[in-house]
Amino acid sequence: MIAALLIAINSIFAIPIAKAEANFTNMTNSNSTLNGSNLNMTVNQTNSNINQANSINHIIIIIMENKGYKQVIGSSDAPYQNELVKKYASASKYYGVYPDSLPNYISLIAGYPYLTQDKDPGKVPPLKEHTIVNLLQSKNLTWKGYFEDMPSSSYLKDSGKSGYIAHHNPFAYFDIRNDDRCKNKVGMDNFYNDLSGNSLPNYSFVVPNNIHDSHDSTVADGDKWLSTFMPKIINSPSFNSTALFIVYDEGQKHDKSGFGSGTYAVTGGNLPLILVSPLAKNGYISPNEYSHYNLLSTVEKLLKLGNLGKGDVNAKPMTDLYE
Repeated sequence: MIAALLIAINSIFAIPIAKAEANFTNMTNSNSTLNGSNLNMTVNQTNSNINQANSINHIIIIIMENKGYKQVIGSSDAPYQNELVKKYASASKYYGVYPDSLPNYISLIAGYPYLTQDKDPGKVPPLKEHTIVNLLQSKNLTWKGYFEDMPSSSYLKDSGKSGYIAHHNPFAYFDIRNDDRCKNKVGMDNFYNDLSGNSLPNYSFVVPNNIHDSHDSTVADGDKWLSTFMPKIINSPSFNSTALFIVYDEGQKHDKSGFGSGTYAVTGGNLPLILVSPLAKNGYISPNEYSHYNLLSTVEKLLKLGNLGKGDVNAKPMTDLYE
């Protein structure tokens, strides 16, 4: 009789316990499904960004002149550039390499400021060091430098009247100028033709004249030029596979701010950098310290070029702008 009573008591309590266990199991499975879904969404988004980065076939770098970050970003004189910042990605702690134009231009393509004073290329022997051109050629990729108002590919001095400025053409300082590669230095009309013909090279280095780049003019003048130039690119078929960087060569006059120490320390002042691309994070502003070396390493990563063994080696690619 006692045994029968114990069996009855156990059967009463067993049902709720079994239900509780079943409910707990269902809750666990449900949470696992939710967690897995969130994880899959994160993985899918990451994979999407990586796939998009892998689809970049065109790099365009537009060089503006001598304006600091605060002169442009947040300024009513630069409405177009600030609209780009809201729609695409930018860096708030980006610095020039050196407080003079030429070393910055050279660092952008060579990873080191081989010349630290502005001189016409005709006054110095051609440098034999490697540049991004060597990396591009090693991968069978194409390149061009587009220079507004440049009289000819072999021209080694200024054109005058705030037009073409020779020390804004870094390719002219290397032995590129003495062989067939010299023909890849062309005028701005060629850019419009290549864009409309859907035949842009893999790497485009674009330099406006000294009015349009804001050197001999104002922030507003440079911004106005960009507002007419940029839509042609954004509305082109090539834009879907393009990463375009707007960057200034150096910061505001007398600004020698920067970071780092040793050979690759940068002291060229705080300046704007904007990534305009389908790849860019919408409205993202990077808080990381970057310089022209980081831009070079970013280009190397996007085009899978390797590196030059200079300032680009330890300069982290700016992947937070697009990943």
